[in-house]
Amino acid sequence: MQATTTAKALAAQLQALCDQGLALHQRGQLSPARERYEAVLAGDPGHFDALHLLGLLHVQTGEAQGGVGFLRRAVAADGSFAPAHYNLGAALIETRQQAEALGAFDAAIRLQPAYAEAHSSRATALHALGRNEEALVACDRAIALRPNMPEAWSNRGAALQALKRPQDALESFDRALALRPAYGEAAYNRGLTLQALGRPDEALVIFDRTVSQRPHDAGAHQARAAALLALKRPAEALAAAEQAVRLRPRQPDGHHHRGRALMALKRWPEALGAFGQVLAMTPDDADAHSNRAAA
Repeated sequence: MQATTTAKALAAQLQALCDQGLALHQRGQLSPARERYEAVLAGDPGHFDALHLLGLLHVQTGEAQGGVGFLRRAVAADGSFAPAHYNLGAALIETRQQAEALGAFDAAIRLQPAYAEAHSSRATALHALGRNEEALVACDRAIALRPNMPEAWSNRGAALQALKRPQDALESFDRALALRPAYGEAAYNRGLTLQALGRPDEALVIFDRTVSQRPHDAGAHQARAAALLALKRPAEALAAAEQAVRLRPRQPDGHHHRGRALMALKRWPEALGAFGQVLAMTPDDADAHSNRAAA
């Protein structure tokens, strides 16, 4: 009887300490919150709330891989809480473990079938895995549950973009941006869609804004180079492509755009070298072979 009473008292003390951590966490006092959660786990390594909250804190502070470990332990301790599975899936997306993330989102949906965020994030994982028809179905389910969710509309646009349906994709990105005007990812993808629709002047406005906000984003510089090439502004395209290459030298698209810009500037030997770089990374790139032959 005494042992049972002592165990209950200890459990109450640990829960009170975890609650203190949560209050600190909610106020943005992350270091003392972490200390409380770790103290709880020192007393009870399987404490679900402390594991779950410490996992979230790790993700929040840029330590997604560490967060995955705590969130896995949390769902192992108690697999009945759908948001824990969802948060594990989100952390796995951060660490590019898309297939396992999909399983976590599926687990959340089994527990809570109307979990709109889980359906939307499931679409993110499916898109990353190249399963875009399924991603589109997941987005439509999320939107049916919550029509005003900008993430679901943006994810729908990305799936439609990958399915070569640019006009439909553009409409989805427009819906996402109507709901959240400062949604950078949706705006960038909208620019790529405008480019695919042959509207590079509108796309360039978006890419200019993106590189001003994210100057170290190689993909944005590549997209900007492509738009400038379409607008027959090769000198500017070359500068954008070279910035992309500096940021991500092992990504072939930047070298390809650089080669195209150099060809437009009639700098043939340099263009030849740029396409050679592309082929060193992607030997079966037909466009690079064709452009190298032309150079």
